[in-house]
Amino acid sequence: MVGLNSGFQPLFDKDEEICLVVNGEIYNYKKLESDLFVTNPEFKTEFQTKSDCEVIIFLYKKYGKHFMKKVDLNGMFGFATGLENNFIKLILPGTPFRLIFV
Repeated sequence: MVGLNSGFQPLFDKDEEICLVVNGEIYNYKKLESDLFVTNPEFKTEFQTKSDCEVIIFLYKKYGKHFMKKVDLNGMFGFATGLENNFIKLILPGTPFRLIFV
């Protein structure tokens, strides 16, 4: 597990517009982070933890609710994310081929 000392949950983006609760590990988080920093350099200063899972928040910020169709999120994990504009919107990943929107 990566970032256990700083990855207390739930995780939020700096504006507390996106919330993430996650269990598991993202194996390719360093590659995902570096790809994000190339296209969105401002994200580099917005990461608040050393958690491998925090990258999910920024993938959601960049690509929206269908981000799992746009990036290769490699690992063993389950998560729920949401909280946009004071409305709770959960995205619960199912199989790699299906997303469940509640």
